[in-house]
Amino acid sequence: MDAIVGSVDRDPTKAELAAQAAELAAKKAELEKELAAVKAELEEERARRVAAEQVVLRMKRDIERLERQLMGPKSERVLDPDEQPVPDPPESDEDGESESDEELDGTDAGDGTKERKKRRKGGRRKIAEMNELRTVEYRSLASDQHCPCGCGARGHCIGEEISWRLEYQPARIFRIRLVREKASFPEHAGPGPATVVASEPPGISFALPRAMCGNALLAQIAVDKYADSLPLFRQEQRFERIGCSIARSTMSDWLMALSGFLLPMWKHMSREVLGGTWLRADAASHPVKDATRVRGKVHRGHLWAYGNYETVLFKYTPDKTALTVASLFPGFKGTVLIDGATDFNLLERTDGVVRAGCWAHARRYLYEALKYDRKLALRGLGAIRELFLAERLVMAAPVDARVAMREELCQPVLHGIRRWVTELLPRQVPSTPSHAALQYIDNQWDRLQVFLSTPKIACNNNDTERDLRRPVKGRANWHYYENPGGAKAAAVYYSFIGTCMLQGIDPLKYFVEVFGRLDEPPAALTPHAIREQWQAANRSE
Repeated sequence: MDAIVGSVDRDPTKAELAAQAAELAAKKAELEKELAAVKAELEEERARRVAAEQVVLRMKRDIERLERQLMGPKSERVLDPDEQPVPDPPESDEDGESESDEELDGTDAGDGTKERKKRRKGGRRKIAEMNELRTVEYRSLASDQHCPCGCGARGHCIGEEISWRLEYQPARIFRIRLVREKASFPEHAGPGPATVVASEPPGISFALPRAMCGNALLAQIAVDKYADSLPLFRQEQRFERIGCSIARSTMSDWLMALSGFLLPMWKHMSREVLGGTWLRADAASHPVKDATRVRGKVHRGHLWAYGNYETVLFKYTPDKTALTVASLFPGFKGTVLIDGATDFNLLERTDGVVRAGCWAHARRYLYEALKYDRKLALRGLGAIRELFLAERLVMAAPVDARVAMREELCQPVLHGIRRWVTELLPRQVPSTPSHAALQYIDNQWDRLQVFLSTPKIACNNNDTERDLRRPVKGRANWHYYENPGGAKAAAVYYSFIGTCMLQGIDPLKYFVEVFGRLDEPPAALTPHAIREQWQAANRSE
């Protein structure tokens, strides 16, 4: 009987244990679910934190880049402490002997050998060698003086001591008085009175006949603004200081009217450039007031620079869409040296157009990765440095020999860069500067190799970026253009000034020459043609 009672008492206990076990299992499942939810929230929070850190890092890099652009050095030169600086090619003196930055003097050490001693070469050019400048001589005589001891003996010249000094003559504005006689014919037998006004004196032709300015004044205003980035309001103040009042609005009207006369020459130069087998191109943004796009605010337009190594042309476009870029070079067939921007993709798909990449842009990505991964960045910069050193020799050689030289000097460097990028790119953290640098080289690799088979182009587009510095400096001084017409006129002036710089002629003298010959064919007035005419005139003299 007791056994039966004990058995009945144990059965409810097992049921309770089973219920408790089920309840615990449910609580466990619920806790595991809550734990999974907490882990998911932690992962989401960790992901948000990582994303926020990347945003902060990217903003810091942008701030550092902007600070460097505004206040820091513009040069991106970086030297590895284990490497020597890039040597400059020796300069030859008049006797054909080369001199380095530090010449070596040989001094006798007493035992038949010579001790090598460094002597620094002066970097300042001697005034006596500036033969292109006008010379004014002031001479003091000593031969007519008496002996300083008081003996009364007169001296005679035994030599001269000559010293040189540079002086500046301020610019002057003068008036031109044109007098044209009027003649009447009293004995005229025809109907009505007869009078004749004489034409302008021979040899005088003004670019703007109805304006009050001469050609040299026009040229000076254009060069001051577009070559030296001097705004018109500062030129107005400068003219007032010398006693001449010329309103900035008047100067603006002169420049606008004159750009229309220069446009045929610009079109002729553009046809010559687009008729070649290659060109280089790049763009810089320029704020412009354009009521057709943004009323009351400035619009972000773009100023394009394109050409070859003897000519550079500028052109304004209101946007930078793929269709606009493709329409910049109508009918061109050949190689275009540009950066990796996606705006050029449609141009690249044009029949007959080959796109070449720029190693300077690839180098810039590595330069920006220096603070993130210095070891990786220095290795990449060192390899590109070797490439640029080889290219310095290649571009100094004749065009026919460049392909073979690049096969020998540049191709091994490129093979090493390709292996290095392939090995390290998978290990980089996405969205970091080092990943962006290697990814850019990997994406642009085919384009970065085009220069090997195109002997006329360089491996970088630095020349075009240098050409764009002038309008960028102007943008910093006058901030924006008042209307699209002003931006288009500026592009014309920048084209002629930039081409004059490439041709090695003074843009001021060029404009003065051309402004008096605007009635001649455009082909005879380009900077190339004017330079050849001046050279021929110098040879005939």
